[in-house]
Amino acid sequence: MKNIILAIAFCFSSTCAFAQKKFDGAWISDESNYITTIVSGQYGVVSVTNFNAWTGKIIKERIISRKKNKFTTELFNESNGYSVTVEYKMKHKDTLVCKFEGDLNKKITHVRFNNY
Repeated sequence: MKNIILAIAFCFSSTCAFAQKKFDGAWISDESNYITTIVSGQYGVVSVTNFNAWTGKIIKERIISRKKNKFTTELFNESNGYSVTVEYKMKHKDTLVCKFEGDLNKKITHVRFNNY
């Protein structure tokens, strides 16, 4: 029984990780000066980093949950105290919808950087 449960858990995590590969890449939005870079690994999305090319500022997000077609992070900007939770969902292959909650309560669409 224990082996069956482990096998089911492994299959679910493998499916989730494979599904999250589609998030890989650089993403931009008309509403921000930051480029958001998403990297996935063996177990799904492993890092989300925001980079402002004009100022050189880097802000990392902390991943708090992963599901097959979405994941959620926490972002805190130490320089101004800005704090949000961001839920990333794939709308199309090259379009993300990001739901911000906290200091900003809004949905923002991001497009893959190489398609902008």
